[in-house]
Amino acid sequence: MYRLFFTMPAFLLVLIMSAPTSANNASQSLANILSNDDSTTRIMFDIRRSISQSWKQPASFDPNMEVLLRLKLARNGDLISVRILESSGHSAFDSSAVSAIRKSSPFEAVKNADAAIFKMFETIDVMFKPGG
Repeated sequence: MYRLFFTMPAFLLVLIMSAPTSANNASQSLANILSNDDSTTRIMFDIRRSISQSWKQPASFDPNMEVLLRLKLARNGDLISVRILESSGHSAFDSSAVSAIRKSSPFEAVKNADAAIFKMFETIDVMFKPGG
């Protein structure tokens, strides 16, 4: 399994990709990502914008806390599931992050992506960090 990290203010989006079956496939996967850089970047920023517009941070929070969520998306951009991988230890903060993800669905940019690009966005880890 591969993880590609995209850092952005307030939260981090991570693409999870299945490990290729051979070194040749690994090279092809990386080449596909790089050749689709404009598409993947646009989709990442669209996802980020959608989530950030939906996120209502709790009134009081520790700027060092973070919660890590895993999203599973359907081909049409709908959210299949969201689960907490690592809690912040602050239930209101965790709930605000989960709520932002749910309010952001469907993710239109993913819905409009071609099949090869969509495969990169089926599973996304999102880390919310209020301190940015």
